Amino acid sequence: MLKKQIDFINNYSIDDQLYWRVNQLYTDKEYEIQWRRDEAAPWRYRAVKDETWQEATNQQIITDLSKLNIDLVHFEAGIRGCILQQVIFADMICKKAKSLLGSEAIEKAFADNQAFMNEIINTISDLTKSKKPATDNPKPFLQLVQSNMKPLN
Repeated sequence: MLKKQIDFINNYSIDDQLYWRVNQLYTDKEYEIQWRRDEAAPWRYRAVKDETWQEATNQQIITDLSKLNIDLVHFEAGIRGCILQQVIFADMICKKAKSLLGSEAIEKAFADNQAFMNEIINTISDLTKSKKPATDNPKPFLQLVQSNMKPLN
């Protein structure tokens, strides 16, 4: 379940950064864990009061924390709390938008978005099933026209 929650945070978090403090099992040592959107290694962790962060990818973080004997049950509860907090915030946004724009407009937006997503999925599926090799398409030709361009002010 922890892996699924990490994937959820990575794909759907409203926040750009999230932070937890979690104990090491069988000791009083505490670790800081931070998630940052749009980073190559979005996770980082360190013992409290340490200066240096250790970075980890979504695939590495559980293994790294396990090696440090981090209380993963407590960490999972913290992630679950963040997800639930964001769900509550999203629900509040939906309710406020319905009162502002009307239920029909919101329901239509949801339906239109779902139709658009289905169209994208079907298009990708059709393209990946295509029997034409990608080499049949000519590659675009790019050429540097001017190398001393100055930024606009």
